[in-house]
Amino acid sequence: MAESRLRDNAFHSLVAAFLLALVAALAGLGVQRYVGTGQERRTEEFSALSAALQLASLVRSDRMDEVGSVLERERPLMAEDGVRRMLFVRRGQVVPGLNVSRPAKVAFSLGAAVEGTDDERLVTLCASLDQKQRTDSAQGAGFLDQVGRKALAWRQGGRVVGAWPVVAGGQFLGLAAVEVEPAPAAPSALPVAAVLVGMFLAVYLLLHRLLGRPLVAFVASSAAVLVAAGILMVRDEGDKADSALLSRDRTATRFVNRVLGENPAAVADFDRLWADVFREPADGMEIVPVAEADGATASTPVVCMESGDVASAVALDRTYPTLLVLFVVLAICALVFLPFCELVQGVMTMPGTYAYVAPAMVGMVVLVLVPFLMGVGLGFFNTDYEFVGVENFGDILFPSAESDTNFYFTLGVTVLWTVSNVVLHVAIGLFLALLLVGQRVRLRGLFRVLLIVPWAVPNYITALVWKWMFTSQMGAINLMLEAVGIQPVSWFGPSFWTNFFAALATNTWLGFPFMMVVSMGALQSIPNELYEAAGMDGASRWQKFRFITLPLLKPALFPAIILGTIWTFNMFNIIYLVTRGRPDNKTNILITEAYRFFAELNQYGVAAAYCVLIFVILLLYTLVTNRVTRATQGAFE
Repeated sequence: MAESRLRDNAFHSLVAAFLLALVAALAGLGVQRYVGTGQERRTEEFSALSAALQLASLVRSDRMDEVGSVLERERPLMAEDGVRRMLFVRRGQVVPGLNVSRPAKVAFSLGAAVEGTDDERLVTLCASLDQKQRTDSAQGAGFLDQVGRKALAWRQGGRVVGAWPVVAGGQFLGLAAVEVEPAPAAPSALPVAAVLVGMFLAVYLLLHRLLGRPLVAFVASSAAVLVAAGILMVRDEGDKADSALLSRDRTATRFVNRVLGENPAAVADFDRLWADVFREPADGMEIVPVAEADGATASTPVVCMESGDVASAVALDRTYPTLLVLFVVLAICALVFLPFCELVQGVMTMPGTYAYVAPAMVGMVVLVLVPFLMGVGLGFFNTDYEFVGVENFGDILFPSAESDTNFYFTLGVTVLWTVSNVVLHVAIGLFLALLLVGQRVRLRGLFRVLLIVPWAVPNYITALVWKWMFTSQMGAINLMLEAVGIQPVSWFGPSFWTNFFAALATNTWLGFPFMMVVSMGALQSIPNELYEAAGMDGASRWQKFRFITLPLLKPALFPAIILGTIWTFNMFNIIYLVTRGRPDNKTNILITEAYRFFAELNQYGVAAAYCVLIFVILLLYTLVTNRVTRATQGAFE
């Protein structure tokens, strides 16, 4: 029906197609720029750190008075790599105005940003490394194995700064540092995106005129644009990959030619640097002797890679994330194309009506849709915000023996937690509602207010109070057990069941008032004439409850059960505040496990993937229960 109405008005469908194509183009540009920026930053980091490593290798640690001559000798050569400034920061060196002369005052945290100028930051890092070596020596740890070399590179003031520790005879002597000009920015892909959007509209108009089917035209145009974008991007990224690999080979060649003779061991550090920065081993790197014209071997070898295969792999790595995002966005756009066309048609024909709901829609998009999409997208990136596809989901669903979690065990605990709580909430809430609705109960209003109090108190306060009640030393629960002659229980000890019961009791106290209020409202809406007629027919109390009360409670109770299940499934506060996952994270549910990956393990992509899986599980649960229970239907349908 919607498609037939749009056939006669191609303009509205064209506007809708243009807007959706624009959304897809912006998404593709964002991902393409994100991936490209990551590659550029890795290349800049590699250039700065390799230059710093080269300088550190050339500094003669046994004759530190010659450092100045080394810097002067190497300055013209390193300028070829874009090095603007070179310096050596000795251990114990002090910058005027910066109180870091005593290394013990500086905390060792290379990963954290250090405020101040480049010189101040270098002195701070030097003092931190000195303190780290002192601590490791006292503990018998290996200093070189602990230093996070990659953390010694940063961007500041439009430059890339790299620093490398100079170590000789097991002693840290200082930092060799360089400032490198950043690589020129890659050309914008905006013109290519504009051409692709124009191509999309042209193909759409042609197919719409020939076929008269807006949806078919949109799908076919999307497929054509995906193919064209793939061809253009693979070719463009291949050229960029060749240029980047040539730059890498040039940098590696200069490093080998200057360092290999004086410090052969530095090549091993260079290999580790290569693997750390580019996330690939340096196995393909080969030192090739260059033949001179007379057939003799030149004294300056050349480092080369198997550039053909590597360039193709790099081009594909930089292309497939953008194409995948384009495919997903265009597929979603195809699903909502017809409703969106009707929305565009309504906005263009009745702008005043839609202006009234525009603020609410904008708020929903900004506060709900955008964070949701960003959370979903984060699940496809690793800790360094590099696109890894479905790797995070694979690590969760197919854990290895060394994995930090067991998704299926946690899912089982989550299901047990949810079912136990919801059953208790409904049973206690419905029982109390039946009591309070009856006319024979005196002070019904007072009891109703008192029984709603657990729901009115903030749940984190309730969780902390119940946690104190379950403590072994002074907890009210154990005092009550002692009063009746039962030995106190270590509720938060090594037993899974005691920890689980403590959390279950706390959440039951929090959850039954909601079910009670819903049940009371539904019970009060049931006509009393139905019970009178059933009584005249000889129905018992159980029969009245089964054949009158329960069916008429269904429209109110089933949606409340679905909502309560979703709340309990994601009940972060109670698990986190009461048990903290004890023992050994066994009482963690999916949402607290996701938080553990985020806050404790700093694996943001895995945490986001957990949240996506939670959303999918709850979405499927809602769809299935709505269909099975028909919870959205009225009582008399």
